[in-house]
Amino acid sequence: MRKIQAFITILMPLLMAQANAANEASLSVKTWEDGLKASLAAGKTDLTPHFTFTQFENKYLSHDKKNLERKNIQAARDLYAKGKFEAALKKYDSIPKGSDYWLEAVEEKAWAFHIQNNFEKSLAQSKTLLSEPLVQVIGSEPFFLQSLSQLKICDYPGVFATHQTFKDSQKARVAALETLAQSGSSTALDKAVEKVESFPVTFTQVGSETKELPRLFFRDLEFQKRLLQVKLTGRGIALIEARMNTAPAADQAKLSKTVELLKRTQVSANAKMKDRMKSLAQAEDKKNQLILQKLGLIEIETIQRMHADKNLDKDQFANGKFKKVTTDDLIFPDDGYPWIDELDKFEVSANTCPRNIRRKM
Repeated sequence: MRKIQAFITILMPLLMAQANAANEASLSVKTWEDGLKASLAAGKTDLTPHFTFTQFENKYLSHDKKNLERKNIQAARDLYAKGKFEAALKKYDSIPKGSDYWLEAVEEKAWAFHIQNNFEKSLAQSKTLLSEPLVQVIGSEPFFLQSLSQLKICDYPGVFATHQTFKDSQKARVAALETLAQSGSSTALDKAVEKVESFPVTFTQVGSETKELPRLFFRDLEFQKRLLQVKLTGRGIALIEARMNTAPAADQAKLSKTVELLKRTQVSANAKMKDRMKSLAQAEDKKNQLILQKLGLIEIETIQRMHADKNLDKDQFANGKFKKVTTDDLIFPDDGYPWIDELDKFEVSANTCPRNIRRKM
């Protein structure tokens, strides 16, 4: 029950922010249906304009190069690749919580801090990602990042806690992706397909189903193309068949040919959509297996270090401190269930072990 409440408390405001940011550059299936109904009611039998998928794909599914958030995250990645981490962090910070790119920005900020050996700030970011209910949709890599950061500062209990969280929160997801990687179909996929009512597809539409589907699958261009064909042919077939019952005999023959063509297109598109999802699931499943291996190595290293560190001088450890606050600041202890305003606002203080006196991992 707590997880459901957390999902509503945190994710729904994010989804609403996305929904409010939607613009006219989207194809509504309902609006498309109304147009097809009008053509059928007018006695038209040439319905080609309603099923010109290439035109829809070019207009609605092409990446919007003018999207500021997309431009900012790409700029941040370019700066990150050049080692300009401070400039990259500023770009990442410009991406708001309501953005489709926000979770990626938080994860990439965590890596930027980690590479700069600022492990406390890296952990602050990964803690956001591993908060309920975001932990259900962020994938496996943030667990590796948090575990590795904890190992770097000798937070051995933290390493084991992170690994336990991974087991508790990702078991069902990993299993679901393994099944999808084998078959290309799942109940979660069927529900996601049913939910989509506009293109391009956004997290807003398929939010809860992402827990058991490949990360960011809804952004995949090939998947969206095939899903668009599946949705429009399915709705189109139903409307045209209903019209055939009252249409003149001459029109019925033309409409029947259109239905046959649409059915073939629908079968082909559905098969290709499942093949694409199978491919995406296989890629993430492969990554999950690699992450599991890395977590296993970290666990072995942690156990070895726990024994080795028994003889270290505790005075060599650096004591972490939270930054000072004023009466204008509100501070809350972390209970694992943050409010939306607390996301990306965590602060971590750690007692870190001596560095540069041990082998590196």
